[in-house]
Amino acid sequence: MNISRESQPSYDQLNRSLKKINSEMDVTPDYKFKIILVGDGTVGKTSIIKRYIDPDPSITLDTVKTVGFEFCKINLKLFDEIPIQVHLWDTAGQEVYNNMLPVYFKKAAGCLCIYDITNKESFEALDLWLQKLKEHGDDQIITMVLGNKQDIEEERAVSESEGAAFARDNNAAFFEVSAQTGHNVGDAIETLINEIASIIPKPSESYKSSTKPSIPGEDKMCCNCCIF
Repeated sequence: MNISRESQPSYDQLNRSLKKINSEMDVTPDYKFKIILVGDGTVGKTSIIKRYIDPDPSITLDTVKTVGFEFCKINLKLFDEIPIQVHLWDTAGQEVYNNMLPVYFKKAAGCLCIYDITNKESFEALDLWLQKLKEHGDDQIITMVLGNKQDIEEERAVSESEGAAFARDNNAAFFEVSAQTGHNVGDAIETLINEIASIIPKPSESYKSSTKPSIPGEDKMCCNCCIF
């Protein structure tokens, strides 16, 4: 999923790709919404997406930094019948791409704000990421805070209570996860998807239901990853 340094896209190429994808967000299937992942470099944003797609903990994930942006489409079903498509957007933490954040945040329905529990600076940087989200994101965007690398307990620098308090103060849900073992990764992402799906308009009268949408992991049908 990562781009080699020899094939890094230019700023203009990335910007054109992002605008093209944003324009496609208005097209069918019945539901199509975008979730963005933000946080400093090396907190594990790409690994979290990879682990959600493939929850097998026996598969070791690489730790190569994302260059630019990565975009993944996952097909799911709501109410066991309504086809939806979730777009997971991963961005590099490098400052060189900060000028592209307005395009990256555009039309996002949800945001995963991620820090590394073994890196205090990545946790403190969440204030800045949330400020950027307020500046460039939609007022109604649903936010979740994730503390990644929960499996490295012996190197913990941020307590679980600190993370939970930060999320609570910012009206966000909170999970500690491990992209390496898969702990809580599926639960966290599907909780966010369910929360988004519960408030967006239903595609047709025939799909009306009083039941809160459920998107179990086994309903994942395919994933197509595109790199720009």
